[in-house]
Formats: sequence, structure tokens, C-alpha cells
Amino acid sequence: MPDSEALARELAALQAAHPGLDALTSVVLLAVYQGAGVGELSSATIARRLTLEHALVRRACAELNARGFIDARPAGGASPALKVRPSRQGTATGEDAISD
Repeated sequence: MPDSEALARELAALQAAHPGLDALTSVVLLAVYQGAGVGELSSATIARRLTLEHALVRRACAELNARGFIDARPAGGASPALKVRPSRQGTATGEDAISD
């Protein structure tokens, strides 16, 4: 796991590259990118790792999906969780979607 200074630098770089993303959404995006090596993550797992309410993480995932940064789909069953991974189209779609 990267140290806190490295994470802070990665987060700052991500926010500089995408100023239209709020802090929480940026943190969730960073968590998705860091978990990309393990395949799909669930929004519930991300919430537990970040010690955040699942509803906040799920909302951030939905926004990131709408902007093209990640691919998200329902986890299935009665779970409100989403299965997420970095977008197969890369961040170009997300960059194009953010014009603020």
C-alpha cells in the first residue's frame, strides 16, 4: 500500500487534472484505479476501505460512471452495491465530459 505522502501527491495530481471532480469523488476514483489490478471492486468494499458511508461512495461511483471515468454495474441480488472498474475507454471520455 502506498504511503500517505504518495497518496496525497496522487490525489493532488488527479484533482489538478480534473478540477470538475469534488474531493470525495476524486478519492473514490483513486481507490478504483488502485484496485484495478484485482479486477472489479464493489462500491461496498471501497466504502469499507475508506471508512465512508456506502451511499456516499455509491453516489460518487454513479457520477464517475456517468462522466466516463469508470464502468459500473449493479452487483446483483438485493445488494445496492455497484461493481466498478476503470473505464475500458480510459479517462479520455471523462476528460471530455468535464469542461468546467
